[in-house]
Amino acid sequence: MSGIVLLCALSALAGESAQPVGPNLLGNGDFEAVDSKTQMASDWHGFSSRDWGDCAGTVKLSTEQPHGGQRCVEMSGVRTLYAFGSKRVSLDPKKAYLLRAWVRAELQAGERAFLVASWFSEKSWLTTSESRAARGTRPWTFVEMALLPERRPKDAVAVQVSFRVASESGAGRAWVDDVSLHECQLPEPEPWAKQEQRRLLDQARELLIERAVWAERLKTLQQRRGDLERLLSEAGQPFDQLVARHEADVRGQRFLTQVARARSEVEAGLRLSDADVKAQAQGLVEMPELRRQCFAELEKMLALKRRLDARPELRRFYLWAQLAALRPKSLAARHAG
Repeated sequence: MSGIVLLCALSALAGESAQPVGPNLLGNGDFEAVDSKTQMASDWHGFSSRDWGDCAGTVKLSTEQPHGGQRCVEMSGVRTLYAFGSKRVSLDPKKAYLLRAWVRAELQAGERAFLVASWFSEKSWLTTSESRAARGTRPWTFVEMALLPERRPKDAVAVQVSFRVASESGAGRAWVDDVSLHECQLPEPEPWAKQEQRRLLDQARELLIERAVWAERLKTLQQRRGDLERLLSEAGQPFDQLVARHEADVRGQRFLTQVARARSEVEAGLRLSDADVKAQAQGLVEMPELRRQCFAELEKMLALKRRLDARPELRRFYLWAQLAALRPKSLAARHAG
């Protein structure tokens, strides 16, 4: 059932992004206010942690092509990892927030720049959430990350926002400007028409059945149980060659048609942000247990999504890898042969 829920969720996930409301909760997010003693942006500071290893970095205010106003922040000379962080901000555990910034980069291979939300309880640090990373050379690029209640640590009451660069060479530079943190309103999911629900459920059932038949013929999928990295090779042979060898034996053209349709739906799902997925999924499942299953599958999808974004040639195998782990044995036994 969780496979069907996942397919239906992927098919219907669409809509507007979360919309910010209220004032910017971060002090001096445009870096225009300068501390007279440190000559650094007020309310912000550079830092690293022993837990990160041997770290170093240089942070300074820059007037070189700021995104807005007179100044931005430049980070360079990074060894391992370095951060530039705000003061902690108290949050309402029941509300959603939207972290936004503009990032510019001149980074070398293996270097990346990204935003981090560090969560704190009343007593201590809890964990972090990361945005997508900027790599290579790019002009000012908009970055945002939704901080949703269901994805925060249970006891989180405050957050620190930081801009970080990870590097081994220390040769690259990255800039950040106009950082903001707002409360946000999530869009209401569009209601499903019953006819559309029925069509999606029927399609998902058919695809699962045909996928089960195909999995019986290609034993590789049974052995790997959805491990994407291992699915893509068997004894060093590329997975697409295995597919080409076995696709001719699959019964009927209907399965290939269903896979082609599913691929396009998965492609649409992969383009969604984490915020879109979570916001839209809220209204898709009524029963708590099915909702739990749906979220569990979506978490897997989001983890794979980040890896697949860097490997477009692997996208066509995403759905197959997921369904291989969900293959219903009873259906496979009934329809194989």
